[in-house]
Amino acid sequence: LPLVTINSNNMLHFEIRRNKHSQNDTNSDILNHDERNEENQELEGMDDEDDTHLEEGDRHGGKEIVGYWEDGLAIYADGTREQPKEESERHISSNDSQETITTEQQRILTEQQQSHTMDTEGMWEESFGSHKDSKPHGPMSVGADIYFPSSKHLFGLPEHASSTQLKSTIGSNAHYQDPYRLYNLDVFEYELDETMALYGEVPFIVSQSAIGGTVGVFWFNPTETFVDVRDDDTTDMNDSKGTQTHWMSESGVIDLFLLPGPNPSTLYEQYAHLTGRMPLPPIFSLGYHQCRWNYRDENDVYNVHDKFEELDYPYDVLWLDIEHTDGKRYFTWDDALFPHPEAMQEKLHSQGRRMVTIVDPHIKRDTQYYIHKEATNLGLYVKDASGRKDFDGWCWPGSSSYLDFTNSKVRSWWAEQFQYNRYRKSTPSLYTWNDMNEPSVFNGPEVSMQKDLLNLDGVEHREWHNLYGLLFHAA
Repeated sequence: LPLVTINSNNMLHFEIRRNKHSQNDTNSDILNHDERNEENQELEGMDDEDDTHLEEGDRHGGKEIVGYWEDGLAIYADGTREQPKEESERHISSNDSQETITTEQQRILTEQQQSHTMDTEGMWEESFGSHKDSKPHGPMSVGADIYFPSSKHLFGLPEHASSTQLKSTIGSNAHYQDPYRLYNLDVFEYELDETMALYGEVPFIVSQSAIGGTVGVFWFNPTETFVDVRDDDTTDMNDSKGTQTHWMSESGVIDLFLLPGPNPSTLYEQYAHLTGRMPLPPIFSLGYHQCRWNYRDENDVYNVHDKFEELDYPYDVLWLDIEHTDGKRYFTWDDALFPHPEAMQEKLHSQGRRMVTIVDPHIKRDTQYYIHKEATNLGLYVKDASGRKDFDGWCWPGSSSYLDFTNSKVRSWWAEQFQYNRYRKSTPSLYTWNDMNEPSVFNGPEVSMQKDLLNLDGVEHREWHNLYGLLFHAA
């Protein structure tokens, strides 16, 4: 038996990148016909649509919004906060219901194929709450099925609050109702034993079996990706009992790496050759780290540090969150609360400890803030969907611009900000906490960036979303 096969179920597909306003598309006649129908329907239902917009616009009850919290909900001027809506989720309670839905989907697909029409709903624009994705190039998904003929034990696809061994998402023995989702998000509160997306993602699966040993697959695509797992007997091929996976990404190309193993140590050696090895961490980083939100001032830091000394309790690193800065401006210090940061760092270092301060990729939009002023003048920020203006999103400092870390010039500039002559009152015993790089946008869809924002090369955010945090760290 092969260790892994591709396209055994003939599910490999890709969709051609198109332009919304192009007349050269193969399906332009169908699309234009459908678009004309939609325009007529929009004109006929204008009053209803206006009512919908009024209802959405009035969801804050006329209250003045002064900010957003990390859960994406508004903060009002009267001190109250927007309450989350109760989302009604449809739970399928029986396998018969799943089969009924599958049959209905197949019937609709067959009817469309027979009538030579296509379902264009959501093709050129989609909504997520009050946010709209303009989708200027239409649907661009790619996907393939990857089968592990002799294995019932698959691992990987971090980061999810689920079991280490991957469980089925489809089929008669499905443990989950939704596929594993790979899309970096700053999740304020997440559910346990679910396939929902979290802070990071690695599109890597490792298969372990007594017959075939260890084998891995790496799906190199940084766009939003879903992976279904099916481990029941219906995936049986050549009288084997294996596990089927189906990968589908929103855009990009199929760039697949197969790692033959055949044992764990060899497989991870192959994986390291592919992705690069992790830098050897400093020894102190392996010790205990003390961190909370937030230390109020230098005296608070000294009190915590001295208590550890008094109790002879080992710790190696003390972390400072965003409140140590001057008004949430990174690479600065609050001179009133932390007037002597160099002496503070030196005291900890003299007793074998290090200090860590936080930096985030969002920059406070303040023309007097030297980081923002320089980044604006050099043109280093992610652009809005038009490509003409710097994107303005909300995060801890309030109104913020976001550096485009997909650009090597931006990464080099950011690295320079850590030099001692740039990062005022920093010392060699000060280290860095890279945070909020999913990227997190409090007033964005799913507390992240809109997918149709553009980087400095004019490429949409959807194409590089899952790379942003990696490139932020690389800088």
